[in-house]
Amino acid sequence: MSWVWGLGVASLVAIGIIGAVRWLWRLGRAIQVERAWELFRLVRPRLEEELLAAGQSRGKPRHLQWARCQILGTPWLVRDRQRRCVVAVAAVEVAFEPLAGTDMADWPAARLPRYGTATFVLRRGQWDIHEPIRLNLSPQQLVEQLAGRYVVIGRPEEGEPSVVAAAHRTERPRRSEPDRQ
Repeated sequence: MSWVWGLGVASLVAIGIIGAVRWLWRLGRAIQVERAWELFRLVRPRLEEELLAAGQSRGKPRHLQWARCQILGTPWLVRDRQRRCVVAVAAVEVAFEPLAGTDMADWPAARLPRYGTATFVLRRGQWDIHEPIRLNLSPQQLVEQLAGRYVVIGRPEEGEPSVVAAAHRTERPRRSEPDRQ
């Protein structure tokens, strides 16, 4: 009969160890997310400069020169399942200046800021540009499009500029469907 008590105690100890390991794993994840956000806040000006330089070197859109690139709000943090790394998905505002002597110089809409999404990867404790800016796409839309590849591990608080879809021109009002009875 004493072996039954021993088996019960051993199972309780095993359950306790499993619970403690899960708790420590979740704590580690929470710390990793907070450290990633803090590091992103610290290197944000450098990332904006790198985005501007990368955009200028690509030469797109045609007849426009990149004038300014600004990261808006707090990024979404996702885990890339393919590359097994942390990725920041941030809203950006890009301002262009038309090149002199082109047909865009007389077009007023060429000077309007454009909104898009930039992705950054955390490698060896440093944030780097992951992919080119995707214009006319909000961070939430990008995360939804790549749901099979990205797993959300941290999202901005409600009301942050990075999740405000009004700034992104791709959001269209949805038609309401007639009530079916």
